[in-house]
Amino acid sequence: MIFFRINNLEFFSKASISILEACKNVGITLPRFCYHELLSISGNCRMCLVEIENQEKPVASCVTEIDSNMCIGVDSPFVKKARQNVLESLLLNHPLDCPICDQAGECDLQDQAKEFGNSHSRFFYSKQTVEDKYCGPLIKTIMTRCISCTRCVRFADEIAGINFFGTLNRGVNTEIGSYVIKLFDSEISGNVIDLCPVGALTSKPYAFKSRPWELKVSDSIDVTDSIGSNIYVNYKENNIIRILPKSNSEINDIIISDKARFCYDGNTYSRIGTVYVKNTVDNSYTVSTWKDLFLNLNSFVGKASSKFVLFFNEDIDLDTLIYIKKIKNFINTKISLFNINTIYKNRNLFLQPSMQLSDVVNNIDELSIFLGCNLKLEASILNARVKFKYKNTFLKNFVIGNTFDTNIPSTFVCLNIVTFLKIIEGRCIQISQNFFRSVTCFIFIGKAFADRIKTLNNIINFIKNFYPNIFISEISISSNSDGLRWLGINKFGSKKKRTGIFLGIKETNFLQSIAIFFKDCFLISSHKTFLNLLPGFILPAKTMFESDYKYLNIEHRPQSTKSSIINFLESRKYDTILKSLFNFPKKDSSLWYNHIIELINYPDIFSSIDSKKSLLVLLEKEISLKETLVFKYPIKDRIKNFYTTTLLSSHSKILKSCIKAKEKTFLNFF
Repeated sequence: MIFFRINNLEFFSKASISILEACKNVGITLPRFCYHELLSISGNCRMCLVEIENQEKPVASCVTEIDSNMCIGVDSPFVKKARQNVLESLLLNHPLDCPICDQAGECDLQDQAKEFGNSHSRFFYSKQTVEDKYCGPLIKTIMTRCISCTRCVRFADEIAGINFFGTLNRGVNTEIGSYVIKLFDSEISGNVIDLCPVGALTSKPYAFKSRPWELKVSDSIDVTDSIGSNIYVNYKENNIIRILPKSNSEINDIIISDKARFCYDGNTYSRIGTVYVKNTVDNSYTVSTWKDLFLNLNSFVGKASSKFVLFFNEDIDLDTLIYIKKIKNFINTKISLFNINTIYKNRNLFLQPSMQLSDVVNNIDELSIFLGCNLKLEASILNARVKFKYKNTFLKNFVIGNTFDTNIPSTFVCLNIVTFLKIIEGRCIQISQNFFRSVTCFIFIGKAFADRIKTLNNIINFIKNFYPNIFISEISISSNSDGLRWLGINKFGSKKKRTGIFLGIKETNFLQSIAIFFKDCFLISSHKTFLNLLPGFILPAKTMFESDYKYLNIEHRPQSTKSSIINFLESRKYDTILKSLFNFPKKDSSLWYNHIIELINYPDIFSSIDSKKSLLVLLEKEISLKETLVFKYPIKDRIKNFYTTTLLSSHSKILKSCIKAKEKTFLNFF
């Protein structure tokens, strides 16, 4: 700890930090444009000038290290005059278009101009203009407003891992550009909108739609991947206008993926708003109500002779998961469960202990191995944090299983899973030496690898027994994959005429091939799919913006979405529909755990549906690799498109425009 003074007030701070950071730690905020907590320090805006005793000139606080017994002045007349001169130079070529700027109301330049700006300018030269740049369908650019703080340049290089932006020319002619006209091809490109302190980079879908003071705000979480990033939902009346990141240092920091930021318009298009019943004579749908539906069913679902197959995916919420479990265990109905995201694997339990994302950020500094894991697509936020960690450490990365366009420098080993087992056994000399000598090693298991192993938990526990210090994490691509690990999964092998219940799933070729085996179908979904053509009933469900849904993210952290807008017409929650459909007893409260804390405190209810044993008993069993099946042929990537992995994002017109823009970059016009 070192002693220093700010405006004749005494403070203590740790050493080896800048003056700006020391002031921030004691609650003093200094004006700045180029400085940002996530980025490296550039010190080119000069707005954070402070006065130091016995020095003639003011210094930039972001690049000057705090020293013992230092006396600092942050609001003296000398400092204020220096900041006024700096701001005057920044406004030389800045246009006076605040009334039509989308950044107005939340612009850092507006705030600083109000405090340090002059009522007149000493310069009467013509303002210079800069040509707007193309960044894609998500980012709108008006580069005349740019003050060359280089935040976007450093973000693209250090976090996104793409050398897209750069500085051109020198002095007053400096401008930000991309050198060549191309797409900003990154899964987290939209974060430059939040980083830009002025209106040079703004959201193209949000352009001219609303002002910040007209919007209402609610907290929620992102359900488009397994990270569960914290977000703010901004809505006006009953329409979602935009989504912004919420700061959470343990999960997503202050960045979110483009899929989370721009999926909100999928809440409007192709929605199912009322109950439909299909006429078997002419295959036409008639509009019905919830009351008439359940009266006509006449306890059809509750009959003992009824046979059902329930199809769901890994985006199902935790409350509905518990209802499915209770239906399987307590209702006298023959029902089979089928997770359409799990075709090859057969894992009844998830035995891997939870790993905090903060463990990755703090401890991954020596070695990491990606097993069939395209971290850039499967968990873009985690990939960005690993990329940022790589820049500050000597991290070695090895890729096994499949090749992909990664923004983290890595060494590709091979396409075969068997090679990984040889590394563990020490038979690959060069890689095995790095593996054995490292104090901490992170192994990221992707969906492509997990789907190829019959009993993945056997391999995980086998590795953990020999190397207890290894961190192993399976990267899921869906919002509640870890919640579904506690369900027993049955493969659909019977071709008898049954009743199919499709719960919040999107179109797949597999479902189209088996649709003919159902005599009746219940489609419970928020959006329209090809299943509308099947005989049966269509029941509307709520989306994440219209209800409170609980999820377990990749680190087993319980989180919940928050209802922001009114539900669309007659839509209901998934668990409410299932509860009414199966006539589950409402008075027996002992069967239901309404609070997520109770779910975590009682892990025995998460045991397999087919097995009544608790997790603790199963964990004590001896690990055996006899039943583990490992395939030798190469792995194929399981993610075809980053933007359409969920039902909500697949109906977003904004994200569809990203797909079209990305396809154009691969076209050959010659």
